[in-house]
Amino acid sequence: ILAVLGLLAIVGSGVGYYQLKVAELDIYVPLFAAHCGNCHGGDLRGTDRGPGLIGGDLRGGDSLAELIRSIARGG
Repeated sequence: ILAVLGLLAIVGSGVGYYQLKVAELDIYVPLFAAHCGNCHGGDLRGTDRGPGLIGGDLRGGDSLAELIRSIARGG
């Protein structure tokens, strides 16, 4: 759940501003990096292991409940 909340904070805050101004203060940035960044990329644009989280629709849905279900399923 913390990773989902961190993801919502990252996406909702505007990635450029977030990375430059808030990253060092936000407890969710290291959680995302540790648990999600390897697949989704440190810049949220995706890798060969997972889809990007910006610039398109989220396959698992974009509500909090849908994101939690998607992450719990490993997708």
